[in-house]
Amino acid sequence: MRTTLRAIWFLVPAPFSARQTQPELSSSFAFHARLLSIDFRHAQPAPGRHDAAGYAYTVGDVASPSMTAEGLLCRQYLGWHRNMPGMAQGLGTLAINHPISFREPDVYYWYYATQALHHYGGRHWTQWNDKLKVELPARQVLHGRERGSWSPQNDAWGRHAGRLYTTCFSVYCLEVYYRHMPLYDPENDFEE
Repeated sequence: MRTTLRAIWFLVPAPFSARQTQPELSSSFAFHARLLSIDFRHAQPAPGRHDAAGYAYTVGDVASPSMTAEGLLCRQYLGWHRNMPGMAQGLGTLAINHPISFREPDVYYWYYATQALHHYGGRHWTQWNDKLKVELPARQVLHGRERGSWSPQNDAWGRHAGRLYTTCFSVYCLEVYYRHMPLYDPENDFEE
């Protein structure tokens, strides 16, 4: 059976949330996290890139920014510490090499990167959020039948998925601090 990173992501938050509300589930959560980690492997670096292997949709595929953001977010929920080198390097690479770009919008990538950076905190999160919270609302349609939505036309996946998809992911990005408590306590972590 071929397991995809996206399928794993859908399994990760539920046991984490259960553990937060019912601490007696910790051993069950740890068991399921170990099972999920078996198929949760790094992808190959993109051709010509030797910096950091990211994550891909399936094992052996070329790493992509969206799958790397999703993979790091899974790792956060599965217990990676904030100061693990792979976490800092992966999120730093995403923030620097794949910043929010409205010339090539990709709300799917932004959604996972926003969550992972929010949980991580620090200067990369501050820079990411400062741009996102100003520029994303500025792209919202203000007039006509589509008022209040975001156009799917130029988005990487919006052309296929439509206006509702683009609007939902845009709203999710803007709500990240209301929907997700940070996973790390910045007071107990290293300086960047």
